[in-house]
Amino acid sequence: MWRAETVPPARGLWYTGPESGELTTEVNRGLLRAFTVEHTVAPIAVREPAARWAQGEDPVGELGEAFSEAVVLSTCNRTEIYAVVADMPQALAAVQKVLARGDEADMGAYLRVYGEGDALRHLYRVAAGIEAQVLGETQVLHQVRQAYRKALRSGSVGPVLSQAFAGAIRAARRVHTETALSQGALSVGHAAVALARRVFDPLAQRRVAVVGMGEMGRLVLEHLAAAGVRQVTVLSRSVSRAGPRADDGEVRPLADLPRVLGEVDLVLFASAAPGPILRAEALGRVLEARRGRPLFLFDLAVPRNVDPGVAELGDVFLYDLEDLGQVVEENLRERQRAVAAAQQILETEVKNLEERLSARQVGPQIHSLRQRAEAVRRRELRRLFARLPDLTDREKRLIEAMSATLMNKLLADPTIRVREAAIAGDGDLMAAFAQLFRLA
Repeated sequence: MWRAETVPPARGLWYTGPESGELTTEVNRGLLRAFTVEHTVAPIAVREPAARWAQGEDPVGELGEAFSEAVVLSTCNRTEIYAVVADMPQALAAVQKVLARGDEADMGAYLRVYGEGDALRHLYRVAAGIEAQVLGETQVLHQVRQAYRKALRSGSVGPVLSQAFAGAIRAARRVHTETALSQGALSVGHAAVALARRVFDPLAQRRVAVVGMGEMGRLVLEHLAAAGVRQVTVLSRSVSRAGPRADDGEVRPLADLPRVLGEVDLVLFASAAPGPILRAEALGRVLEARRGRPLFLFDLAVPRNVDPGVAELGDVFLYDLEDLGQVVEENLRERQRAVAAAQQILETEVKNLEERLSARQVGPQIHSLRQRAEAVRRRELRRLFARLPDLTDREKRLIEAMSATLMNKLLADPTIRVREAAIAGDGDLMAAFAQLFRLA
């Protein structure tokens, strides 16, 4: 089920799905696809331009006409586009352009495209936390909801994605409540604080700063409090917005960052800024005043908040998301056995939705057939009643009811059979149904 094949037209493009070989407009028209740049394949430097695009005001608007429906999902470890595609080659070119921001050739080596059924399964796995860097992380479900709501507001969601995302959210809730996958699961913020506790023993006695008061920043503050840290400075672009959480520590404007860097031992960056807010040259001036005291920086943001060149400075230790691997691996082993149960739930939910979506393909044909049969029934009733003017109203109602029952019984078997054919992917039978009843 989960396989990857390298196919044209992009160098290094990973494609997984029911079709094989050349991607063509005819094969891929109107089908659900997932385009993803994720942490298992792409380094942070590649994910950053994709994240900047995804966090913009109207990312879907930049995709063009190749998409009839689209939802853009952005987390700290992945940028993904779930879409109903009208023209696959055109869609692929548009995706590479917007994700790479000018370096399409490089993006082609890291972009993964999931085909029809696999796209649906991938969405369900992402929502449930199975594809997260931290297995079972529940924060990603909130991010999936946010992405779906943003797409609803922009008007880019149609009947396929509305069912897909509603189903994924429902399935993820089942996984979280019915399995142990999320029990004891770390968030990225939790993993960062766990790593910080290894660097500082005890962490509670250190002076810490947190940059950013978004969702990640607030989670970091919660985990710092749980670790016993009391000397916390929060830096935010909007002090008034951070104000209600002043009980977490001192709240200062982001402009005070250079001064704070001279005072603390550890800084955790979790700002949604589109680019670095701490550069090497600025930090170099701060380090002179620190007189050799080491400074530890944890960058949890994508795009990164800290210029990677900072790591070359003396007495500075810079960690980013890719440095959380050891903490994540230890936590992973504790919940690996729950994956099988989660997968079973997801597969059941996916199959249920696939059946509903498949049945939708023949829905218009069935509706057209019933409309035609109903028109014939009413025409023949009018002729009969015209020939039998002495019928009472009760007799007319009985005849009309009998004709409706007869029509429904005659249509029941063919409509059930063609729905089953749609679910099974029996294109020959579906084509024969359309031809037989002149519905094509």
